[in-house]
Amino acid sequence: MKEPENGNLKSNTFEKVTVDRFFELTGEYGFYQKCFQVYIMFCELSALFNMMSIVWTAYTPEHVCNYNGTLDEDVVNVTREQCRVVAHYRNATSKILTCDSWTYSKEDFDETVATKYDLVCERAWLKSSIISFMTIGQMLGNMIIGHLADKFGRRKVIIMAFIVEFISFFGAAFNFNFYFYVFVKMVLGGIALGVVNTHTVHATEIVGKSARLLPSQIINLGWSIFYVLLGVVAIYYRHFRSFYLTIPGIVFVYLLITIFVVDECPRWLLVQGRKEEAMKIFNKIKRLNGHEDKEYDIYLDVVETKSDVKQETFSDLLRSRILLCRYLNLGLCWAVNALVYYGLSLNTGSLAGDKYVNFIISGAVEFPAYALNIFVMYYLGKRLPISSVMVFGGLGCILASFVSGTSSSALSLFGKFCITMSFGLLYVVTPELTPTTMRTYGLGICSTMARVGSILAPFAQNLDNVNHYIVPLSFGFISMTSGLLIMTLPETHGKKLPENRQDAENFGKGQKLCFIPRTQLTKFCMRSKREDYKLDINPMEEKTKMMA
Repeated sequence: MKEPENGNLKSNTFEKVTVDRFFELTGEYGFYQKCFQVYIMFCELSALFNMMSIVWTAYTPEHVCNYNGTLDEDVVNVTREQCRVVAHYRNATSKILTCDSWTYSKEDFDETVATKYDLVCERAWLKSSIISFMTIGQMLGNMIIGHLADKFGRRKVIIMAFIVEFISFFGAAFNFNFYFYVFVKMVLGGIALGVVNTHTVHATEIVGKSARLLPSQIINLGWSIFYVLLGVVAIYYRHFRSFYLTIPGIVFVYLLITIFVVDECPRWLLVQGRKEEAMKIFNKIKRLNGHEDKEYDIYLDVVETKSDVKQETFSDLLRSRILLCRYLNLGLCWAVNALVYYGLSLNTGSLAGDKYVNFIISGAVEFPAYALNIFVMYYLGKRLPISSVMVFGGLGCILASFVSGTSSSALSLFGKFCITMSFGLLYVVTPELTPTTMRTYGLGICSTMARVGSILAPFAQNLDNVNHYIVPLSFGFISMTSGLLIMTLPETHGKKLPENRQDAENFGKGQKLCFIPRTQLTKFCMRSKREDYKLDINPMEEKTKMMA
């Protein structure tokens, strides 16, 4: 580093800082972070099209059964229904004949996966199995891609994932049998969730402390944008191949941007001991954020390097009764949210009214849900909002079963709005309740439980065909029950993150069941003991200490 020339105090000065302190000085959410956020938000397009296009690519149109065999001479009339052919005889008797094939309406689509492989009647469960196997792929992809990203780096793994995704979309478009199609969808499901989670981690690692609530919510907003776009595209596409052939070109653009523009995560490079490479990226962040007046020597503090922290494992979690009960509660909430969210999303085609409009509105209601979350977390905390929206969402689902037409659709969409809010809030509150030494384990447990709910979601439509009341009543009661159980968890607003198992066990001790944290809204409305509202973190004190 060059020494100041001619006493020029404006030249670069050296300062040794931690990663979080560096972001405070150069912009916790500056131009560099915003550009990366836009990039990963657009990467949601391929994930959304892969996971939600099944509503249209496997759409089941109106159909009637065909019988190609020879009829008896006594048959006077034949009635063709969806799943059977009824032969009527002269003696006023009838006989049910097995379907040999089906004739499908082409009013909406020329061909879908359901019509290509006759996924109707007794084979209708195979359609639900597509989504279930895709969800299994998400479980595997989340673990495999997450492990590889921690070991080899976020950028390298994302590049490989995009290459596999590019090839797999062609496989889904030109599948030669049903089982190959299911396999490709399972691969795409794993890639989609693995990429989203890796991008979320990367985005969180390159922003400052005060901005860590934003990445997940903005990524979710990107999901909502492309959700609506998928509904618009479905109006004009007539063949399931059109959906899959649209995406490879977009994925190829993502691949080029990742190779030539996107940097590796500098925090990960520091952990790996590759400081020289990390400093180049930190200098780039500093330059793009408009802070070139100083030079910094950046290091990881003791907790970040975990050099003196006991490496606790999943077995340690099981030995703690408090944490075990806490994660069973969280796991149930994640599973219920995934079940209700995907159950309502995948069932929009059966709601009253135009199926395209219902799908678009179902995506559009997520805009205000995620936007509202950002304000709710600052003004009401996390626990009470999660509980409230799950209870009200469940109530909406229950009421939807007792009305019909537009009222039923409106209540179902209200339930979708509420469950979207709670899903978004869970992505924030779960890491806050998890100790640093096992935060990956905690998130992994909850993610796995969510995938269990996703596996069960597609079968909800089959139950709806049996009895109209089963699905909305089930969704409503489990959502309300889980929402009430969430109130037994500690409130995390303004609290320091637990660093180890002991911190996590002590987290929230002394809080009452009706405890409401001190926020901008409640501090003027609630009266209680001063210590009940005392925050563990005083932003002004922390900032003064760090400046000193």
